[in-house]
Amino acid sequence: GCGQHIEQTLKDVPVTERCQCPRD
Repeated sequence: GCGQHIEQTLKDVPVTERCQCPRD
């Protein structure tokens, strides 16, 4: 969806960066 697995590991990453994840 919106980089859920990245959000869990990289808390300091901006939402705009997390949303670039192609998996979620």
